[in-house]
Amino acid sequence: MTIKVILVDDYAVVRAGFKMLLSIDDSIEIISEAERGEQAISAYQEQQT
Repeated sequence: MTIKVILVDDYAVVRAGFKMLLSIDDSIEIISEAERGEQAISAYQEQQT
């Protein structure tokens, strides 16, 4: 089973750090990144279609 993640943080360096840490686990898939909540909601909605 794959866990799908949308990374959301206003700092790119924080997102990059989490992306690096999460990429270690093969069961986690980063499907999108966003700076703000609105972008995260849009990314989520795009994944649902």
